[in-house]
Amino acid sequence: MAKRTKTKPKPKTLGHNVRKTRKQQKFTVEQLARKVNMRVNYIEDIENDVITQVPADILFRIANALSTTIADLAELPVRVRQEGCL
Repeated sequence: MAKRTKTKPKPKTLGHNVRKTRKQQKFTVEQLARKVNMRVNYIEDIENDVITQVPADILFRIANALSTTIADLAELPVRVRQEGCL
């Protein structure tokens, strides 16, 4: 009998998270593109991981339009400052 190995789930990409969040907000790709003043195919390229190095200013505009943060879209860990600590 062959031994089954567990495969690790692939980490979610920025493009995946943009698409997921856009759909949760019930935006079409055209509506998001219009809202951030970008071409539809640029947003599609981000969502399809054709473009993976998104400039911070564009990422900020997309996050803002989707009522979220860059950290959430990029799944970045966020440090919480504890009270009394610097």
